[in-house]
Amino acid sequence: MKKYRIRRLQHEVDGVDYISKYVTGLKKVGITYKACCPFHREKTPSFTIYPKGYLTRQGPQDHDSFYCFGCDAGGDIIKFQEVLHGVTR
Repeated sequence: MKKYRIRRLQHEVDGVDYISKYVTGLKKVGITYKACCPFHREKTPSFTIYPKGYLTRQGPQDHDSFYCFGCDAGGDIIKFQEVLHGVTR
């Protein structure tokens, strides 16, 4: 997939809405969202979604991202889809 198409998807797709279809018990915690990770079994939520505008060391994010503190999976919504279905770019 061309880089400009990937960037377009990152900006147009609401990552929180999209990822919420694959995780259960998604709850808003401050500006982020937390749930149990869809990639491994856990009892305590360690899967976090960071929405557009989340402030990082490099400045505000321009796209939604996720990170799991339990299995170390992370990335944008495209990476989420890749990990979920076992495919790569």
